[in-house]
Amino acid sequence: MTTIVLKDVTKSFKDHPIINGVNLTIEGNACTALVGPSGCGKSTLLRLICGLEEPTTGEIYVDGSCVNRLPPVARGIAMVFQSYALYPHMTVFDNMAFALKIAGCSKTDIARRVQHAAKTLKVDHLLDRTPKQLSGGQRQRVAIGRAIVRHPKAFLFDEPLSNLDAALRLQMRYELARLKAELNTTMVYVTHDQGEAMTLADTIVIMREGAIEQQGTPLELYRSPKNLFVASFIGSPTMNFLHAIIVAWQDDQHLNIRLRSGETLVVQVPYEALKWKESLLEEGSELTVGIRPENLTEASSRRKQAGTHLKGRVSLVENLGHEAYVYVSLPVGEHVKVRLTGNCNYAIGRDISLFLRSEDCHIFDSNGEAMRGLKEIPLC
Repeated sequence: MTTIVLKDVTKSFKDHPIINGVNLTIEGNACTALVGPSGCGKSTLLRLICGLEEPTTGEIYVDGSCVNRLPPVARGIAMVFQSYALYPHMTVFDNMAFALKIAGCSKTDIARRVQHAAKTLKVDHLLDRTPKQLSGGQRQRVAIGRAIVRHPKAFLFDEPLSNLDAALRLQMRYELARLKAELNTTMVYVTHDQGEAMTLADTIVIMREGAIEQQGTPLELYRSPKNLFVASFIGSPTMNFLHAIIVAWQDDQHLNIRLRSGETLVVQVPYEALKWKESLLEEGSELTVGIRPENLTEASSRRKQAGTHLKGRVSLVENLGHEAYVYVSLPVGEHVKVRLTGNCNYAIGRDISLFLRSEDCHIFDSNGEAMRGLKEIPLC
């Protein structure tokens, strides 16, 4: 079981900082996904772990040993790049065996390792072909196999599926999930696709501008985002955001808030940091209400529902067969997305009333921080 630890790691190119004081522990025998928008530093962080880049400051430990001064080959870590980087003149067998030949392994050992990896990845019938005779998915499997045969301490994947079409991405996502279960080793997976991260990772680390915004299990991040950035990044379709203001405190734990469209909500505040409430949550303060598309439903006229109704007009419908996404324009210029199960025959321009429950809402203060997090702030 290989554990990777980063302590106060920074990386700058000339005077431009890319990684800003990252502290991270990557647990062994688990998959950790690094996600975030382009340019947030996730691929650079992977290259630092692998040894392709040197940190400006800070230390990187693999199994308790500092590897800052070790070359990539001595770290026992294998990296799979976004581009397949296969040797075009070599067969699949030779591509997978190349690193083992350089390491001086015997022919018998090389053949055994390559055959085992090829069978695991279901490319054992392609060993005599060259890369140009393979599909994109097959080439990516060969690139992964080239890493597997080395029996590394950890695997690093740098957006390995981004060059594949949609169907192949889904297929390879399944293959990687199966491979993860079979190898039972440490994996670090970089992607900008939060769907891949939610599917494959045991832990997700969300990055922005070279720093870690939040980390946790996929469900933890989905259910309890730390701030507006995390809330908008995790979930597909993304969370809806509505502007609101505080009308009054109903009691020590409940706020009356009013949406821009005029509807009111009573939301629970599960903490008692009075001074914090006075500074950020006084009457008239602005808030942002977040609501997942699946938590919005069409209001029923047949039964009374305890909650809030939003009135709007259908502007777009995306029918996907098993579900539909309905885009609704509200009178105040805001827009929300609704996820419905099954097919949807709503006409564009139709008036619609949506129902939401206050307990399904995520409340963010004027700084964009989730109000739930304030319960951890001590009174001063």
